[in-house]
Amino acid sequence: LVGGILGMQFLMGKMDACSDGEVQDQGDCVGLDGDGEVRSWDPYYVNFDNTYRSMISMFLIATQDDWVSHMWAGIDATAARKGPVQNASPGLSLFYIGMIFASGMVVINIFVGVFVDC
Repeated sequence: LVGGILGMQFLMGKMDACSDGEVQDQGDCVGLDGDGEVRSWDPYYVNFDNTYRSMISMFLIATQDDWVSHMWAGIDATAARKGPVQNASPGLSLFYIGMIFASGMVVINIFVGVFVDC
């Protein structure tokens, strides 16, 4: 829960992008792109926009299920209603790596507690 709340503070509303990679602002993400496809402003599927999504995101990070690509998506996040920019917030890597270590320690404590209790 703490990691999810921290993730919400750092990344809430910032992990969205236009389906047309050339558009950076949500207001400009209308109409058709160069291929004739309708543009849409969509969130990254692992995001911290609300408590439920942040807990799902933290579970995916804790299980280390493709966590590196999720970390890069977080690092590329810029601001609300703005598209991603490569390496915009490299300091967020400390958040992701810290959550990996913290969740790993929790899992180790659970296993040690079960074995010691037996």
